[in-house]
Amino acid sequence: MQPSPTATDKQIKRDGRVISRLIKAVAVVRMPDGLEVDPDRPTIAAGNHQSLLDVFCAAMFCHRTNVSCRFLVQARYFEGIKGKWLRRVGCIPLNTDTKEEAFGEATASLRRHELIGIMPEGRLTKPEERDPQVGPFRPGVAELAREVNAVVRPIAFHRTGLAWPRGKWPKVRIKRPVVTLRLGDPVELSGATDQENANLIMDALTALLDDLDAEVDALG
Repeated sequence: MQPSPTATDKQIKRDGRVISRLIKAVAVVRMPDGLEVDPDRPTIAAGNHQSLLDVFCAAMFCHRTNVSCRFLVQARYFEGIKGKWLRRVGCIPLNTDTKEEAFGEATASLRRHELIGIMPEGRLTKPEERDPQVGPFRPGVAELAREVNAVVRPIAFHRTGLAWPRGKWPKVRIKRPVVTLRLGDPVELSGATDQENANLIMDALTALLDDLDAEVDALG
């Protein structure tokens, strides 16, 4: 089955259509055809975060695959026009001060079997902060999964930083970089603590990114 539609489902799909056109100007995007979820358990999609393009690619994925998702997003982005848009598509503001409220809203969505997206690094990571693919994962993703017995699916955003580098604006180029989204298998959260389970998710995501690197290298 697919995740249940959110209250802002139509808005996400409408905006996703526009975003898809804009992304095509700066990158060639490859992504899965759909997302099947466990009908008996809610699902969290956990992704790496190296570029602002990640968020737009996620919206593009929702539009292309007819999947609804609510994203946990840094609260500092909820200002001005971008903040209005984030609220319009159902994003949930998250920081230290809003964590309890944000997690309460996210768990309620998960219990309705709405898909929740989260980037456990908590921020855009600099290349030197990655070891080697991602920065340290915070335990919140595992805490949220434990609260509602959710399935966690890693989703890799590969080479998005080439199309939209951190701290810069994307450029329109004749030869656009290839950006890939890839879903991994559910992660078995067998650790003794939330941090250990967050690390298991991080390892699974690192493996996905390593596989994608190897595929690019093999193509020369």
